[in-house]
Amino acid sequence: MQTINLGGKDYPIRFDMAAMKSIQDRYGAVQGLAEQLHKLDEMYWILALLINEGEKYNALTLNVQAKLITPEQVSIVMSIGDFCKGETSQAIINAFNEAIGDGKNRTAEDLTMLANSMQEAAKAKQ
Repeated sequence: MQTINLGGKDYPIRFDMAAMKSIQDRYGAVQGLAEQLHKLDEMYWILALLINEGEKYNALTLNVQAKLITPEQVSIVMSIGDFCKGETSQAIINAFNEAIGDGKNRTAEDLTMLANSMQEAAKAKQ
């Protein structure tokens, strides 16, 4: 599982099916995710979502208590440097790449293109 360091603390981040559904519910489709990584409020929401999915996964698999975080708490522990250096966006992309599991290292643009193709495939099955 990927981690992200915010405020000197490592947090697990997990891009799973629950995260995918939440992102689709919020943005209407996954393809807008890369655009959202440039907006602070959305970055906080996305990070809180992925951290919480990581915490819930650890709680389930390791039988530990999940320590959930809110977007507001993310905004407190995340520094301006974390945002400006692009490490947070890259951590999210890394979590997505890990979830896909095919060994490719996608960029934010690749993420958008892949999300588009996943949306089209889902529509075709309906």
